[in-house]
Amino acid sequence: MIRALLAGPAQPPSSTPQAPDRFTYELHIDDGQERRVLRWPEAAVPDDLRPLIAELTTRARPIP
Repeated sequence: MIRALLAGPAQPPSSTPQAPDRFTYELHIDDGQERRVLRWPEAAVPDDLRPLIAELTTRARPIP
Protein backbone atom coordinates (compact mmCIF):
# COMPACT_ATOMS: atom_id res chain seq x y z
CA MET A 1 0.00 0.00 0.00
CA ILE A 2 2.73 2.51 0.93
CA ARG A 3 4.81 1.57 -2.11
CA ALA A 4 1.78 2.14 -4.34
CA LEU A 5 1.39 5.62 -2.84
CA LEU A 6 5.01 6.39 -3.59
CA ALA A 7 4.63 5.21 -7.19
CA GLY A 8 1.27 6.91 -7.74
CA PRO A 9 0.44 10.40 -8.93
CA ALA A 10 1.58 13.37 -6.84
CA GLN A 11 -1.99 14.45 -6.26
CA PRO A 12 -4.75 11.84 -6.33
CA PRO A 13 -7.55 12.87 -8.67
CA SER A 14 -10.72 13.88 -6.89
CA SER A 15 -14.11 14.13 -8.50
CA THR A 16 -15.72 14.79 -5.12
CA PRO A 17 -16.25 18.49 -4.44
CA GLN A 18 -15.15 19.79 -1.07
CA ALA A 19 -18.05 20.24 1.36
CA PRO A 20 -18.22 22.46 4.43
CA ASP A 21 -17.56 20.76 7.77
CA ARG A 22 -15.89 17.76 6.15
CA PHE A 23 -12.36 16.52 6.76
CA THR A 24 -9.57 16.69 4.25
CA TYR A 25 -6.86 14.11 4.85
CA GLU A 26 -3.29 15.06 4.04
CA LEU A 27 -0.51 12.50 4.03
CA HIS A 28 3.14 13.62 3.88
CA ILE A 29 5.48 10.97 2.51
CA ASP A 30 9.26 11.23 2.64
CA ASP A 31 11.12 8.19 1.30
CA GLY A 32 14.55 9.77 1.71
CA GLN A 33 14.75 10.73 -1.96
CA GLU A 34 11.44 12.40 -2.62
CA ARG A 35 8.85 14.25 -0.55
CA ARG A 36 5.20 14.11 -1.55
CA VAL A 37 1.96 15.39 -0.14
CA LEU A 38 -1.23 13.51 -0.96
CA ARG A 39 -4.65 14.99 -0.14
CA TRP A 40 -8.13 13.53 -0.20
CA PRO A 41 -11.50 15.00 0.73
CA GLU A 42 -13.15 12.75 3.31
CA ALA A 43 -15.54 11.17 0.79
CA ALA A 44 -12.76 10.44 -1.72
CA VAL A 45 -10.31 8.48 0.46
CA PRO A 46 -9.66 5.18 -1.37
CA ASP A 47 -11.12 2.19 0.49
CA ASP A 48 -7.75 0.42 0.69
CA LEU A 49 -6.25 3.46 2.46
CA ARG A 50 -8.97 3.87 5.09
CA PRO A 51 -7.31 1.46 7.58
CA LEU A 52 -4.00 3.36 7.26
CA ILE A 53 -5.72 6.73 7.71
CA ALA A 54 -7.60 5.38 10.74
CA GLU A 55 -4.38 4.09 12.34
CA LEU A 56 -2.49 7.31 11.67
CA THR A 57 -5.41 9.33 13.05
CA THR A 58 -5.29 7.41 16.34
CA ARG A 59 -1.54 8.07 16.61
CA ALA A 60 -1.66 11.74 15.57
CA ARG A 61 -0.92 14.48 18.09
CA PRO A 62 -1.59 18.22 17.69
CA ILE A 63 1.37 20.33 16.63
CA PRO A 64 2.19 22.72 19.51
